Amino acid sequence: MLRIFGLKKSTPILLIIIGLLVGSGIAYFRIHHWTGKDATIVNGPWRGNNLAEVGKNPLLTARIAVATLYALNPSEVIYLVATTDSKGEELNAENDYVIKGIPLDARYWSITMYGEDYFLVPNRAGKFSYNLDNVKYESDSSFVINISSLKNEHNWLPSGDKGKFYLTIRMYHSQEHVYKDIQAVQLPTIERVKK
Repeated sequence: MLRIFGLKKSTPILLIIIGLLVGSGIAYFRIHHWTGKDATIVNGPWRGNNLAEVGKNPLLTARIAVATLYALNPSEVIYLVATTDSKGEELNAENDYVIKGIPLDARYWSITMYGEDYFLVPNRAGKFSYNLDNVKYESDSSFVINISSLKNEHNWLPSGDKGKFYLTIRMYHSQEHVYKDIQAVQLPTIERVKK
């Protein structure tokens, strides 16, 4: 049969290897460049997974496995990620930002900064996140977190000198209304500050 098509006996093995390489490349691309529009919740600059799809959508599950090491079950924690500011511009360490918000309706919450490599942004201050216990609140119970490469005394998250970064909100044991309609929850804004 192979002789009819002018193929050698080693050709099927070569085709299998090529198929595996192409398939792996496509899978890598889809996982690392996945927009997740079919399983994404959008609330301002924050994006999250449709809680009903986690574990059912294979691409979503693979994306979570790559980007959120040791991710917990959605019944334990809701993860929301921002890669842009509230105007849709990509977050970049060359700019300064302020995160403005009110305490989130959960038993515990945090906002953490990560670099493009999905790891914490290294900095001398050793400051990587704020949470409901260590953030300094304003007189009206709201909070402002300053993101900058230059030191700031008030709720400062060091951004490094260059490169993109992203922010993750974790909401542990949220109130029931958060699970029912997370798109209606008042989440923090992320505003670029002019230098």
